Amino acid sequence: MNTEKCTEKSSTGKMIKSRFTYLMEDLRRLRVPLLMLGVYCLLVFPIFHCFCPMVILLGIPCPACGLTRAAILLFGGHVQEAAEMNPSVFIWIPYLASLLLFRYGSIRTQPDEQRYRVVRDRVPEEAKKFPAVTVFTILTGITTILIYGIRMVTTGHAAPVAYHGLLRGLFP
Repeated sequence: MNTEKCTEKSSTGKMIKSRFTYLMEDLRRLRVPLLMLGVYCLLVFPIFHCFCPMVILLGIPCPACGLTRAAILLFGGHVQEAAEMNPSVFIWIPYLASLLLFRYGSIRTQPDEQRYRVVRDRVPEEAKKFPAVTVFTILTGITTILIYGIRMVTTGHAAPVAYHGLLRGLFP
């Protein structure tokens, strides 16, 4: 009986360690893009007081503008305010949770070389094994754009929030 508990504890510890290892591998692989994003934010925010290239160039919010604030409001229990900030948050929270569960919650049986190998038609093996994730990704993107279009149309001919973009004078 005691040996079973010890085995369960050690296998749970190994499982947590392997998931943490996957997370660290992912962060190592993404270190250059994350560094570039940090430099972009440090350079752009002091000048334009925002990060969004669409706001900076066109002066209108992008489909993702307000998602972070909406998520913070939603997690704080302010459902109505979150829906007003960006209704797409109700799609993105389950989507991101499912991606994290898919990436770090499933048990991996393949070695790293096979797991990250890209096949001839440039589709990762994981996407071929789990087409539902790919379909869910496409549907989330399409739904976000549709919600964005509805928001832009229902608030009149102006954007819900107006900014002064660099290229705004070029477009009537």
